Amino acid sequence: MNQVYANDVEGAAAEYRERGWSPIPLKIRSKAPKLPKDHKFLSRRATDEEFASFDFRHNVGIVAGKVSRVIVLDDDDGGETLRKNGWHTPATITVKTSRGYQYYFRCPEEGFPTFDVADKLEVRGDGSYVVAPPSVHPSGSVYEWVISPDEAELADPPQWLREQARLHGRTMQVEDVGEVIANGSRNKVLFSIAGTLRRRGLDEAGIYAALLGINQAKCETPLDENEVHKLAQSATRYKPNSQTYNTYNPPPLDEDHNGSANALLAGRVDLGQAIAQGIDPPDELEQDLLLDGKIHHFFGPSESGKTILALWMIKRRVEARQHVIMFDAENGARTNSERLKQMGADPDLIGKYLVYLPFPDLTLGERGRQDFYELLDEIDPALIVFDSWASFLSSAGFSENDNAEIEHWDNALTKQAKRRGIASVILDHVPHDVDRSRGGARKKEVADVQWQVKKTQDFDRDGVGEVLLIKHKDREGWLPPTIKFSVGGRFGKLVCQRSAGTVEEPNAAGGLTRTEHKVLDTLRDEFPLTGARMAEWQRATDGRSVSRASHYRAVKKLVSLEVSPAYRVRQVNETYFPPDDTEPPKPDETSKNGVDKPDSGRSHEISNRSHETCETPADGGGLTGLSPLKGETSETHR
Repeated sequence: MNQVYANDVEGAAAEYRERGWSPIPLKIRSKAPKLPKDHKFLSRRATDEEFASFDFRHNVGIVAGKVSRVIVLDDDDGGETLRKNGWHTPATITVKTSRGYQYYFRCPEEGFPTFDVADKLEVRGDGSYVVAPPSVHPSGSVYEWVISPDEAELADPPQWLREQARLHGRTMQVEDVGEVIANGSRNKVLFSIAGTLRRRGLDEAGIYAALLGINQAKCETPLDENEVHKLAQSATRYKPNSQTYNTYNPPPLDEDHNGSANALLAGRVDLGQAIAQGIDPPDELEQDLLLDGKIHHFFGPSESGKTILALWMIKRRVEARQHVIMFDAENGARTNSERLKQMGADPDLIGKYLVYLPFPDLTLGERGRQDFYELLDEIDPALIVFDSWASFLSSAGFSENDNAEIEHWDNALTKQAKRRGIASVILDHVPHDVDRSRGGARKKEVADVQWQVKKTQDFDRDGVGEVLLIKHKDREGWLPPTIKFSVGGRFGKLVCQRSAGTVEEPNAAGGLTRTEHKVLDTLRDEFPLTGARMAEWQRATDGRSVSRASHYRAVKKLVSLEVSPAYRVRQVNETYFPPDDTEPPKPDETSKNGVDKPDSGRSHEISNRSHETCETPADGGGLTGLSPLKGETSETHR
């Protein structure tokens, strides 16, 4: 690919079109199309006039299948699924993504279906599209050519992939939907079609793409794209190939898709299967503190450190190249920019990834709500922060003592973020001398997670103190009961750092912690030949005093490539097997390496080092190198 287009989306789109492909504009840091509602982009190439009107300022996609004569194999685990099944791909045009690779192949004249080969191996064919270089993934990584179109021709799809396509059958195309879909039945018919596509193996992106084309071509009045996205999300919330859930499959739709299949039954979940196979753990946005896509309520008195903690969370997300939106009705730009600077935040990353909105007019009228939703869709943040709740309720004309008005605010704003998979943090005050949030009880009810912020040792610009977070609510039952932070000024810097909790050092033998060895030994001892499904393995480690959270974190590491083959657990479909090699010597748990000790150099980096986080004691265990004493002079963490 001409290097002049390495970071130029508009130039890349123009060159893709010259090659005969069909490029489409996508929203910023998003996979969602940014097109006029009446554009039938999945069934035909845009005209020259239409293409000239497209906005390619952000991301670019390529329509797959017959439209571009291209199919794409999307490998989302760095080739593990391919190697495990003995599948190979010929040399062809290749893209590096955030987690793996995309292999471009020539599309047969008769077309090619869109389907999931396996959990992390997907095919984009007819009725679908892919994100293309130099687009930016929501995580912040950039799509890059490994083998560009200038360096190789499109290869034909390998025989094993053709066989998989034959087994999965065709996806649904616009031409498969015979009749115009009347306004009164759009949601029902599109949801039924989504259920059919899900049963044929499409994931959310594929279903969304197919529904967009059908919606634009066949609906009497097309639905808004957000409504189509919600239908795709609802239909794919519980995938049939998930290791956790097994979805009920309703009868197939009639040929004319008149909605004869019950749309409610299309979303039925077999909870018995979920219980038998084990429940997937929640995704953590900030380990032990924030759950991905959930609503978090932090309450505490003035000057307890709430805003400092929020800025620390923002800094962490920005450093992970994730977008954050901060609605600030409390401190203003000068105070928050000064604090971020003192925390050592990178100004370039803050400028790129933080959307800071001081004293915004967050009204809940139709226009105000629409502006909020468009902002979320345009930025696609991982996190939004509201500082503080009372101010935003007041600006919307609501009382924080009225439960109905609290719920109305939540439904209009934070629930809409949650539906988009965006986590939110709401900072709130407390009444004098009361350990609960101020205002109506509904505040706690609308939150998924609620933390009380309590200053246990004083801090200021010149001294480090301590802030204790006490969990009051956790719907998932996943987070620890308390977390401690060291907060305050030191040598002109602002410290905000995890300061308590039991942190494990990896053992010299295999690079595993003692807990990870215990989880591995359980699999070796109790399931040496048959292997174990996640649920039975977790129950067995629970019997060895390993928490559910620690078990899942250990398994995530044990199956990863960062573990040497002698210790790496093999996963075959939904069953986990001990390593093939002979069992290495167990670590000496009485030795120096086998004892928990603080990781003073990286106490704020908890991933893969947190041990029994769900059993963190109320006193937090030992400190991790950073003294919380006011005015202390150690330069350990300058």
